[in-house]
Amino acid sequence: MHWWRGEGELVGYIHDMRQGRIIRADLHPGFLSYERRPRVVAALPGMGWTACYLLDAPTGPVSEDRPVLAWLVHDDGTITPHDVDHDGLVYCSTDTHGLSHVRPPRDLQVNTSGG
Repeated sequence: MHWWRGEGELVGYIHDMRQGRIIRADLHPGFLSYERRPRVVAALPGMGWTACYLLDAPTGPVSEDRPVLAWLVHDDGTITPHDVDHDGLVYCSTDTHGLSHVRPPRDLQVNTSGG
């Protein structure tokens, strides 16, 4: 997405692969809306954290744990985990359906059993 100011408004433009030209994003079929997302200013390693999901399956809920590949630091101060699935695809954990929690590495976990 590229942004240009035209006629007093900020407009997003994209490359339309089908037509082979640059078009206004809001004229592309399937356009829903513009959304301001924070910019990534740094990336930190996952350091052994795990994204834990509770997913719906035909046989009932299934848990799936995925290693956090990186933590992205945004210009608004938020930090988001990004995990890797079994196919090697990377997802923003907090935007992915079924996220239950993010588990710290074992050496950071607190012993709550009293022993």
